[in-house]
Parts: sequence; structure tokens; C-alpha cells
Amino acid sequence: MDNNADWLSKEAATFTDKKSNETYEQLPSLKLVSDKDIEIDVDFSKPFHKWTDDSDIKKPIMKAIIPITSAGVKMNLWLNIKNPLYPQLINAGRNGQTHFKIHTEGKMKDTKYSIV
Repeated sequence: MDNNADWLSKEAATFTDKKSNETYEQLPSLKLVSDKDIEIDVDFSKPFHKWTDDSDIKKPIMKAIIPITSAGVKMNLWLNIKNPLYPQLINAGRNGQTHFKIHTEGKMKDTKYSIV
């Protein structure tokens, strides 16, 4: 757990934009459906890869590529690091939590996520 706590502490402390050219395991993406709860297990064993959409130079969007398992299937959860759910996951991971139940409301840019 020391290794996990180390990178999770660093991640929680920064929450700054970083561009990563690293490759990640390409898995199916988790599709979150509005007004549905989904259970996931997050793999915090190593730092999340980051992807930046800089098609809008004035407002680049950085997403964390979070390896998860849901219903026994390995997937990636792509989550904007500015989404309030991201620091919640990081801080819960620092405390040793890996299993989450997430509720989704809304669509597209108005989507809200919450841990239940």
C-alpha cells in the first residue's frame, strides 16, 4: 500500500495539467448511463495515464485514463481531471478504498457523477 499511497498523495497534491505521451492498455471504455448506478473497482496500483485534447488551444481538456473492472470486465474510465469525481476517487484511493458505486445524472457537459 505504500507505493499506492505515494503516487496517490502526489496526484492529490498536484491536480495540475500534465501531458503524457505514455501508452496505456487500450480497453473498452466504461459507458455511464444517466440515472443508473454502476459498481466499479479501480486499479490504483500505478499512476493513471493522462490524455489531453488540445483541439481548443485556449481550453485544453485533460482526462485521466482510469483502469477499472466492472461486472468482471476490465475497462478504462476516461474522466476529466477537473471533474469533482476525480479528486474524490484519488482521495478515497489514498485511504485504501478501491470499490465504488457511482451514480450518474444528466447528459454530455451537464453530467454529474456522485459516489453513493
